[in-house]
Amino acid sequence: MPQPGGIRRRLPPTNRGILRLIRKKKDTGDEPLIAMFMNIIHNQYADDLSLDYLSAKLNLSSAYLSVYIKEKTGLNFSEHLLGIRMNKARELLAYTDLTVNEISQRVGYLNITSFNRTFKKTIGMTPGAYRRQHVVHSHASG
Repeated sequence: MPQPGGIRRRLPPTNRGILRLIRKKKDTGDEPLIAMFMNIIHNQYADDLSLDYLSAKLNLSSAYLSVYIKEKTGLNFSEHLLGIRMNKARELLAYTDLTVNEISQRVGYLNITSFNRTFKKTIGMTPGAYRRQHVVHSHASG
């Protein structure tokens, strides 16, 4: 039987952040500003998003929005954006035949080297290794 917390330790940092967000969400209730923020980054994650862009769109100062997001969700703007981009990249790697370069562009990275470095740091393996591992698991379970 798994040890309590064992699953959490095996999750990549992005997924641990999502777990923190879910736990934090229970405490904060529904926040309209957070809902708008999440809607924008979920729909525009592939764009060149910045805290300045979001704060202008939401008619708030960047400093206020930054503190508010962190306070209400437990993650900062960059962590949210990174998590969404990496989850989408994993999905595209696992379920499409798009090249790594095409995927990097679709999730908002213009520089493939930057995408590869970020993916490996966040997920713990290169995009190619992730794809190979997923194919192995798909064939083994299918």
